[in-house]
Amino acid sequence: MIAPLFHSMKIAFTKLEGSGNDFVLIDNIKSNVPSFSKKSRSKLCDRKRGIGADGILLLEKDRKFPFMMRYFNADGKEAEMCGNGARCSALYASMKNIVPSKFSFRSKSGIHKAQVFENNLVKVELPACKFERNVKIKIEGKKFDGFFLTVGVPHLVIFAENIDKVDVEKIGKRIRNLKRFTPEGTNVNFVKIKNRNRLSIRTYERGVEAETLSCGTGAAASAYIAYKEKNFPLTIYVKPQSKVSIKVSLEELSGEVIPHISAKAHIVFSGTVIVSKT
Repeated sequence: MIAPLFHSMKIAFTKLEGSGNDFVLIDNIKSNVPSFSKKSRSKLCDRKRGIGADGILLLEKDRKFPFMMRYFNADGKEAEMCGNGARCSALYASMKNIVPSKFSFRSKSGIHKAQVFENNLVKVELPACKFERNVKIKIEGKKFDGFFLTVGVPHLVIFAENIDKVDVEKIGKRIRNLKRFTPEGTNVNFVKIKNRNRLSIRTYERGVEAETLSCGTGAAASAYIAYKEKNFPLTIYVKPQSKVSIKVSLEELSGEVIPHISAKAHIVFSGTVIVSKT
């Protein structure tokens, strides 16, 4: 006889992807989903034993806006922001008629303007780019000159001539865990200049602890550094490993630079899953 799952619950979810960054979205705007543990969140993202995703998007009720987006990385830990996740959340809310085509929502990093166009094209405003410092790193005899900044979450941008030859998993992990970036750690972006408004990028994502096919805040961070350090224009196209480019539009406003990212997003499938409450 099979024991009843007293400590489990069934949750409806929607799987989405934006530029190859994939997410499990749980709609809790009506507050009918009980909280579940970091371990359970990580299991949902497991590509062998769960649904499989780079992170979890949890949409919750907000007093002033249509919803509050909370983001959890694949390791189950909460992060302040996710750019591609924000675009996927906006698409979901639009397709479920929760919002009009143009609206604003909240995340832990602030308030974000969003717009959903035809053919699943989604544009979202990210937090202001905040440059921290130049960084010089030496790993296994190789020197890296980087630029450390935050776009809601921390990023290190490193320009390289041939990013295809960079061991992103190995080098990215080493850099992500350096003491100088503790306790939060950092995402690591290896960037190649293609021409005067186009970049190619590979990103090691903190919390996923691996290279991902795309990173929205990483694209914005890299575009900002290209603008700041390489005299790039305010509109930059960033091509990640998925080969689905993200348009980054930089807006100068009151002494700050605000990035807006635009690209298509898609609903992959929906279903229900049983998760543990503990």
